Amino acid sequence: MDRIAAAALQALAEHPFPAVKLSEVTRLVGGGVDRSLDARRLRSHLERYPDSFTVLDPMRGPWRWLLPKSRVGVRTADPWVLGQSSASPGAVGDRCALIMRDSIRWLARHLDPDSPTQVAHWCSVLLSERDARRTLVSSRSRRP
Repeated sequence: MDRIAAAALQALAEHPFPAVKLSEVTRLVGGGVDRSLDARRLRSHLERYPDSFTVLDPMRGPWRWLLPKSRVGVRTADPWVLGQSSASPGAVGDRCALIMRDSIRWLARHLDPDSPTQVAHWCSVLLSERDARRTLVSSRSRRP
């Protein structure tokens, strides 16, 4: 694995959420490895390692026209990136959060990335996991 992909895998493993937008991964990796790294180049690095990364385009299908146009007139969405390694034994977080994280990764690995319906359902589960995590964190902070 090249150093950019290895740095991305490490950044994803250390991130509290199971999936991170490509622009955020680019920022996390670019700062420490290659300041000239852009999202397109990072994506090409990640897609060379399908056993280690999943890149999901959240806007597939007929509703793609809702996206804003880029500078070159193409409608693009910021894809989700998942590292496919399980949480390390020393990962930060409680057991429930780690299980939810691994479940989101497992679901992403077993869906058809070309199916708008499957990707939309997965995105819904991902956003629900984020809401649940926020609720768990805020309820713990209110405890006496």
